[in-house]
Amino acid sequence: SSEYHFTIAIENSINHDYITEKLWHALIAGSVPIYLGAPNIEEWLPCWSDCIIDLRKFTSAKDAAMYIQKVATDRMLYE
Repeated sequence: SSEYHFTIAIENSINHDYITEKLWHALIAGSVPIYLGAPNIEEWLPCWSDCIIDLRKFTSAKDAAMYIQKVATDRMLYE
């Protein structure tokens, strides 16, 4: 398990298939990536999409922060 529960993984460019080590390093380390990047990220993930927090799914930074707090305090949701 990772020393850090979450890792910020924001790509420098938002393009199809552009996925850098930022995402993969977090997953390999056992940290949940808070991700913003490739619009087709689901095609590349080793899960459906529940192994990352996809920032595109939130309408505001506040909504994303509230969800991250919820995940951080709910062990079953985190796992």
